[in-house]
Amino acid sequence: MEIKSVKTMAEGMEDIIPVLVPVDELSDSYVYGHVNGMDDVAIQFMIMGDDVWLPLLKDIAVEYGITPEALVQHLETVEYPYKLVSLKERFEECPGLLKDMYLLTNTDQFYGAGALANDYVKDKLYKIFGCNIIVIPTSIHEVLVLPENRYSEEYADTLLEMLYTLQPRTKDGEHDAGWLSDHIYYVDLQHGGARILQG
Repeated sequence: MEIKSVKTMAEGMEDIIPVLVPVDELSDSYVYGHVNGMDDVAIQFMIMGDDVWLPLLKDIAVEYGITPEALVQHLETVEYPYKLVSLKERFEECPGLLKDMYLLTNTDQFYGAGALANDYVKDKLYKIFGCNIIVIPTSIHEVLVLPENRYSEEYADTLLEMLYTLQPRTKDGEHDAGWLSDHIYYVDLQHGGARILQG
């Protein structure tokens, strides 16, 4: 693991990162929050412990005085170590529909979908694209980002098919441990919030 700490204005939060996980996988003992409009996905907070990221437990948060307000300030100010890669640059031959898509993750490419939970990253994406985005949540480690000015909601059925093809699955066709969601989201980078795109 490369990411050991992050730059943040929230005191004492340098060893905590947000990750996105399916709501069904949350434990009541974990510290988590929600993204408005992404009802099947939650923000789980992870803390660095012995060179591995572990879920932040409510007991530990209370013991160290980590308040909900501090977590909100952390999400608003952390300079999340994100990585944005154009599929066009990553693959020599990139078919038409993929050419304007981007892979969003973190510098470790581990729990990288959490970049979407961070205001710093969302501000950077808005500066890069100048518009809102459509998100294909391929796994908890990465998501595909589609600038709204190059893709429209008319593509929803095709994008859902793509999501089902790209999602990690077991040999039995069940969701793999890296699975995040069966929905595609429209994310409002300018005003905040998200909504599910219907196919």
